[in-house]
Amino acid sequence: MSDFDKAFYTVPEVAALLKVHENTIYNMVRRGEIEHYKVGKQIRVATTELERLKVERVTDEKRAN
Repeated sequence: MSDFDKAFYTVPEVAALLKVHENTIYNMVRRGEIEHYKVGKQIRVATTELERLKVERVTDEKRAN
């Protein structure tokens, strides 16, 4: 089962799960690096996108070592 148990997450939740600052997530959204949805003025990120980011981050960490 996934580490993520909700369908959509807010930017603060995404930042906490990925252990980065909220501004990092906002910048990635602005650059188009994170697939997201807008609900009114709020940004939501799907669980599938979080899974992709998690895998990408682990891969990047392995390359750095």
